[in-house]
Amino acid sequence: MKTRNHVIFFDVDGTLNDPVKQEVPASVAGALSLLKDAGYLLGIATGRQMAGIPADIKALIQWNIYVCNNGQTIYDRNLQILSCTHMPKELVEKVIESSEKKGCPYCLEVKTKDGMYLLDDPINAVVVSYDFFNLPVPPIKKDIDLREAITLIMYRDKSDGFEDLAAMKEFSVVPGMVDYVDVGLAGFNKASGIARALPFLSKNKYIAIGDSLNDIEMFDESNIAIALAGGAEEVKDHIDFLSATPADDGILKAAEWILSMDFD
Repeated sequence: MKTRNHVIFFDVDGTLNDPVKQEVPASVAGALSLLKDAGYLLGIATGRQMAGIPADIKALIQWNIYVCNNGQTIYDRNLQILSCTHMPKELVEKVIESSEKKGCPYCLEVKTKDGMYLLDDPINAVVVSYDFFNLPVPPIKKDIDLREAITLIMYRDKSDGFEDLAAMKEFSVVPGMVDYVDVGLAGFNKASGIARALPFLSKNKYIAIGDSLNDIEMFDESNIAIALAGGAEEVKDHIDFLSATPADDGILKAAEWILSMDFD
């Protein structure tokens, strides 16, 4: 089997899974096997924490590495932590304080190693966002230890804006698909996480496959960038190949294109 220098990293939501049906299309497992058989190592790069990656995604193939929490956590193939950077408690409190000062309805979601939790009762923006992804609203844990936080999601009505958070130099703030923003530590994103993950695999090149705004840095730093149709329009300016939607065998078509190009 040919040894490849590129690792292929896949986003989860809207890429490996169909965001409408919230299921993995039947053609995905076979597509991943084709790439493995061709000598590529495969990884996941996601904004989700490890506990939030669906079991059917983990079971698709023997993944070689996982980049989670938009680059703040890295796991090996056996789900052992290689690197994890927590958000300091005082920065979580700063996000809460800013939202209180703004005076608009808000809800904060905290992502930890063990799961994701709302700090208070969900507002409409939370319900709308989880309805969009066809997922259940996370549990409420008002007494959570904020020192466990890795990344955050802030929910507000879009009309209330997130400019206060975006202006804070301590954070990386990425707009979501609905009424929320991902809040991580400045300097961390999927690209920075992949850069720290590649040495664990003794590789220095990668192919990025995604669909959303938090994939743009990953696309820009990759050697080859592929987007699935149906995602954020903005990503089209950052890619080398546009595949089909997940439901229309987008991963399989992306795999076929990669194999036809025969990247090293």
